[in-house]
Amino acid sequence: MKKQSEVFSFRGFAFVAAVVAAAVAVATPVQVGNPGFMYSVPGSFLTVGRCEKGKYMFNTYPGLWIRNVSTSWRENFCRLVPSVDGKDIEVTQCVMRDGWLEACTEKGPIEFAYMRPDVVLMRSKSPEMHIRFEFQHPRQKYDFPATFGRTIDYLHFNADRILMDTRTGVRDPDRGNTVRVHPSKDGIEVAILDIHTGDWDGNEVKGSFEEAVARQKASFKRMYASLPSVPKEFEWARHEAAILFWTTIAGPRGMFRRPMMLMSNNWMNKTWSWDHAINSLSLGYRDQDAAWEQFRCMFDFMTPEGMMPDMVSDEQIFWLAVKPPVHGWVFSKLRAMKEFPRDKLEIAYALIEKWTNWWLTRRDFDHNGLAEYLDGCDSGWDNSTAICMNRPPLETPDLQAFLVLQMECLADIAKTLGRSEEAAQWSERSKMMLDATVKILFDEDGAPRVRRLRDGGFDRDSLSLVTRLPLILGKRLPEKCRAKMIDDIKTKGFITDWGLASESVNSRHYHPDGYWKGPIWGPSTLIAVDGLRACGEDALADEISLKFCKLIMKSGFSENFDAKTGEARRDPAYTWTASAFLVLAHEL
Repeated sequence: MKKQSEVFSFRGFAFVAAVVAAAVAVATPVQVGNPGFMYSVPGSFLTVGRCEKGKYMFNTYPGLWIRNVSTSWRENFCRLVPSVDGKDIEVTQCVMRDGWLEACTEKGPIEFAYMRPDVVLMRSKSPEMHIRFEFQHPRQKYDFPATFGRTIDYLHFNADRILMDTRTGVRDPDRGNTVRVHPSKDGIEVAILDIHTGDWDGNEVKGSFEEAVARQKASFKRMYASLPSVPKEFEWARHEAAILFWTTIAGPRGMFRRPMMLMSNNWMNKTWSWDHAINSLSLGYRDQDAAWEQFRCMFDFMTPEGMMPDMVSDEQIFWLAVKPPVHGWVFSKLRAMKEFPRDKLEIAYALIEKWTNWWLTRRDFDHNGLAEYLDGCDSGWDNSTAICMNRPPLETPDLQAFLVLQMECLADIAKTLGRSEEAAQWSERSKMMLDATVKILFDEDGAPRVRRLRDGGFDRDSLSLVTRLPLILGKRLPEKCRAKMIDDIKTKGFITDWGLASESVNSRHYHPDGYWKGPIWGPSTLIAVDGLRACGEDALADEISLKFCKLIMKSGFSENFDAKTGEARRDPAYTWTASAFLVLAHEL
């Protein structure tokens, strides 16, 4: 396919446009992604998608957008506006196929496919459709020749640069930082390059759109096959989960030392220090290597003392909080799916040991053998009433439960590695924490409670689900403690038509969009269901799992959901929600 090249770049991106001489349609079954999905491929930071009324991204107008999920580019967007005969036309929907994206318009689709992670091919076959690139943050000063015309190859403004062969593209100085690309009789083809550092090297992007589609179809097929099986009625959601995972894995770059699954390609474009562990669970059934990479990734940022950060992006590490130590619970489950080779067990043992000792030595301020949260974000339940209504530091039963299981995990790994003395020590420390937890953080009736360090007092009245998560300890707990928490879940307004509310719907603090004060979340459901199974409540666990899976079929993979209506809330395409669904559906 012979092409006339056109190039233009801006703030870390370059666009290489070419007149299309010929194009061949590729047929594949249509798959429509959930609203809020931003199209990408593994390893890429470039995303493409449609924003409806500004609801999926910060500070944007509705329309079709190209963005970079790197932290520094979070709000540096480029909107693509198609037009015919000087009149803008609407992108009505984005259709994700198994290998490319179609942005649908009345004059035919604008199609996108990745040649490689840093190169997106865009094409339109319409000889009528013009496409305008509107950069969201226009510069106020421009430096370009007054006689801008066909002989001008370069356009400069401030420190940025647009390189353009104006045979097919014209920059519009009256609209600020805007470039218009005009079609030939066969349409337009544009290659969008992510230049993270430096400048475009001038090399032509080689390969056809069809080749890019074929490559990405094969990649997606591998991702889809790697996910756990689910009941037939939920297969559509499994396919959507595969799309979400496939589009949110950022490659090693900047702070990232390995592939990192972001929570979202929308505004939650980072990885948190318990989200990654939840995501590893859904990968562990069929792809242990991928599960290991996601489990391992946040430990890359651990301090010498054993502290893990709250969250990371490719350019920032956030240390204002930590996240709960779910890692031993998760790793034990991963081992139950398939045992890891010895070298990985050695690495996991060292990392989980350091993380556990940090909690035991740096977060036990009164030296009573129980660890404390210093902030709601430490718990992962940022604004939970159990945490925020009691003014941290706090000793909570969920934190101790995670640590009890984490020390058991260390004991099991140590035993496998032939370190019998260390295994015995971890077993004893786990038992001591369990005994202290039952003695201090459960009352005489078996009800869980939160202890305040500031006055030594207790909160026995919390209607937050987080205080019922110690169910994951199963029959290690006295029967009265298990019975009380199970009865609370059954009778105190936690179970709705759609699953488990994070705050009882009977609570005076309940809010339908209250983040951790009411909405249903994937990870809290996953942990609670695991706890119910550990206590022998399989029927109730199945009931809640089925409700959650039906919720996903109704509302997609949003960050959380209205507990009463099932309406999607917050970020509309969240990976740990998909992971929770896959595990719950697989284990039905």
